[in-house]
Amino acid sequence: MEEPMSYADEAAKAAAEFVGHCLFHRHRGVLDCNDKAVLFGNDGYDLDPRSRKEVELVRSGLKAMGLEAHGFGTGYSTDGGKGSWAIVVENDDRTPMNIPALEALVRKAWDQACDLKVAGQL
Repeated sequence: MEEPMSYADEAAKAAAEFVGHCLFHRHRGVLDCNDKAVLFGNDGYDLDPRSRKEVELVRSGLKAMGLEAHGFGTGYSTDGGKGSWAIVVENDDRTPMNIPALEALVRKAWDQACDLKVAGQL
């Protein structure tokens, strides 16, 4: 029997479904929700090891920024695969988040994952 998903993971799964269907043309980014942010990628999470490495690097980067991923989920995208992913981040002090820094984190994580693939390390 599968363990039930946490509320945060359910929210992240819903976000992944949303970005996969409505924002598929944006390969990755951040949705600003004031004291929460949704970091996402539409880059083949289920099939592409670069995407899974990207998520790992994003999680590490969040920790370095003093933030924590409160939920993670994948969703179906317009291409029919579970290619979309989303991470929900909450700011515990309820202040707005630095969205440009989070966007840079997601872009940098993808670039690093692609570099690892080229170097044969993925």
